[in-house]
Amino acid sequence: MSDDEQLEALQQRARAALDSESFDEALQFYLEAAKLTPEQAWPWVYAAHCHEELGNLDEALDKLRKAEAIAPSNWKTQRYIGRVLQELGRSVEAEAPLRRAAENDPAAISLIYLFSVLSRLGRDEEAEEAVRQALVVEPGNDEAHYNLGVSLRFRKEYINAEVHFRRAVELDSNYMVAYAELGFVLQATGRNEEAVEASLKAVDLDPNYYWARLYLASAYYALDAHDQAEFQYKEAIRIDDEVAIGLALYGDFLGSRTDDRQKAESNLRRAVELEPSGVTRYYLGKHLLRWGREKDAREQLAAAASDGHEKARILLVNGDQNRPLVTPLDTRK
Repeated sequence: MSDDEQLEALQQRARAALDSESFDEALQFYLEAAKLTPEQAWPWVYAAHCHEELGNLDEALDKLRKAEAIAPSNWKTQRYIGRVLQELGRSVEAEAPLRRAAENDPAAISLIYLFSVLSRLGRDEEAEEAVRQALVVEPGNDEAHYNLGVSLRFRKEYINAEVHFRRAVELDSNYMVAYAELGFVLQATGRNEEAVEASLKAVDLDPNYYWARLYLASAYYALDAHDQAEFQYKEAIRIDDEVAIGLALYGDFLGSRTDDRQKAESNLRRAVELEPSGVTRYYLGKHLLRWGREKDAREQLAAAASDGHEKARILLVNGDQNRPLVTPLDTRK
C-alpha cells in the first residue's frame, strides 16, 4: 500500500472514530497520519481537536504549535491557538494569534474571540471596537450583537444595549442569555412587565440559569408581585447559594416586605461574608438601621461609603427614610 493509500485509510478510520466520539482512537490515527505527512499541518490540528474533546487543553495547544510551525500563516490555526489559550486562562498570550486570525478571517468569529480576551484583560474600549468590527464583517451575527449589548449594558447604555439584545434573539429565538440580559435592561429602564416576559423566556429555555432567575425575581418585586418574586429568589439561591448579590437582594426583599428579620439578616450577613463590598454592606447596614441597631448599622454603612457607595453615604448623613429600594443592582461583570 502506498503512502497516499495508507493516509486515505487513516483518514477514513479517524473520521469514523470521530463520528462515534471515540476520540482516543481518532487521536492515534491522526498521530500516525502526522508521521506519514510531516510537511502537512492538518493531522496536528485534528489531533488537537481530539485532545480538546478529551479535556487535555495543554496537549491540544502542543499539537497546535506543531501545526503552526508547519503553516505559520494559517489563520484558522491562529484562531484555534487563541481560543485554547483563552480557555487555559492565558488571555495575554491569546491576543496576538487572535489578532492575526482576525486580519484574514472572512467571518466574525475571530473578532468575537478577540472581544472576549480584551474584555477579560479589562481593555473595554478595544473590546467594544473589536465586536463592532465583527458586526461590520458579519452584520447578522447573533453573538456579536449579544456581546455588544453586554458591553453597552455595563456602561449603563440600556436603550442601546436593548437594540442589540433584541437583534440577537431575532436571529436566534433560543438565545437564552440574550433573553436574560434583555430582561435586565428592560427592568433597568422601568419596563417591568416586558422584563418579566423576557426573563420568563430565558427561564423556559434554561430553568437553571441563575441570572435569569435573579432578574425575574427583581422584575416581579418591582411589580409588587411578592409571592412570585420570593419564589424566583429562592430558585436562584437553590441554583447557587454563594453569589453575594443574590443573597443581598433576597435579604433586602425579606427585610423590606416580610417580618422575618432573622432570615433577612442571615442572608444579608452571608452576602457580606462572601463579598464584603459596598453593595452588600449597604444592604446589611440599611436594614440594621431600620431595626434600630444603629451602632452595627453605622459600621456597615461607613464601610460601604468608604467603598464609594453613594446611597450608604446618604443614609449615614440623613438616616433611614423608610423607602425600600427595589431597583436591581448593575454589579455583575
